[in-house]
Amino acid sequence: MDAFMYPYYILKPIGDPPSSPHNHLKIVRATGFIGFEGQIQLALYILQNARSLQSMTIDPLSLRHARSKKDVKNSIHFQIGREMVHKFLDLEKYRDVLTIL
Repeated sequence: MDAFMYPYYILKPIGDPPSSPHNHLKIVRATGFIGFEGQIQLALYILQNARSLQSMTIDPLSLRHARSKKDVKNSIHFQIGREMVHKFLDLEKYRDVLTIL
């Protein structure tokens, strides 16, 4: 989910994504996830529509770039991204399947 543009974080409420059930998606790992609006919308869409979802992991560390976890965790994007995840993803509702690294 790496982005090479200026970050666009959510400044307004996000509505529910359209209903379009997926019956076979079981495991999702989103790397490079730093809380951009489109990333949050995609995560919500998957969480609400994947009927067989067993595990969704959101990881700010990109598999594409060789950055250390320490560097990522110290970045402002990581800190804002965690705030966005906690603000817009209902962690209590999805606690059985959602893991934030």
